[in-house]
Amino acid sequence: FFNAAVFIAYIGFVEIAVMNVLTGLFVESAMKLAQPDQESCAFEVRRTENAQHRQLMKLCEELDKNACGTLTKQEFSKSMENGTLKYFLATLGLDIRDFGRFFELLDFTGGEIEIGLFVDACIKLKGAATNVDLQSLALKTVQLQRSQSRLEKNIMQRLEELIHAITTRKRFKESL
Repeated sequence: FFNAAVFIAYIGFVEIAVMNVLTGLFVESAMKLAQPDQESCAFEVRRTENAQHRQLMKLCEELDKNACGTLTKQEFSKSMENGTLKYFLATLGLDIRDFGRFFELLDFTGGEIEIGLFVDACIKLKGAATNVDLQSLALKTVQLQRSQSRLEKNIMQRLEELIHAITTRKRFKESL
């Protein structure tokens, strides 16, 4: 009787162990299949960005009262104050508190900005700054400092040459 009980316990233990292993294999393969692949995730992100781009473009075209294809600072400020554009930009992760300063950041022409450029800039500005963004900014700052330093040296050299020429001419006139 004891041998039979040990044998039944052994069979039960082995059966539970085998079922546990099989269940683990099924769960693992199901989890792998349930995770989206990288390509579909990238496609979904791109599709979302395109949809946001189209929506923002449509909204900005509606805000362009004179239909000239540009947003003026006044049109931008008015739409931000009444919330039309402000809340849409907030969904993109752009929390804009100083409307004038934000517009000036994007405006290179002085007073108005092309709608396409505005939309592209807003899409690029959404989200937090990454390390790549910060490193790029630091590199550009260093390049600007070097360029400005070279310009300063060049101006100083030319100024010294000009002073020397004026002094020489003055001495020449005095000697006559």
